[in-house]
Amino acid sequence: MTMVSFRTDEELKEQATRVYEALGMNLTTALNMFLRQTVIQQKYPCSLELDVAKDAKNTYGPGFFELFGQGAGLGFDEEPEDLPPEDVTI
Repeated sequence: MTMVSFRTDEELKEQATRVYEALGMNLTTALNMFLRQTVIQQKYPCSLELDVAKDAKNTYGPGFFELFGQGAGLGFDEEPEDLPPEDVTI
């Protein structure tokens, strides 16, 4: 077993934790389910339909949706600049 560490907004974490607890699971289980579905489907496992999302509050930065489907070379395999190497565990 390995540990993955990432940063997220405290309020978002608390809200998501409450949702998953209501579903009878913890945040670790939910994130593992997300990662397993990513591997099984070989794609982002959630719907990103822009015609539905355009009326919703957008929490993603400009250009976020354009990243999907553009392949390698986007720098995701590089260390985040704001994290020292010892904080990133994969």
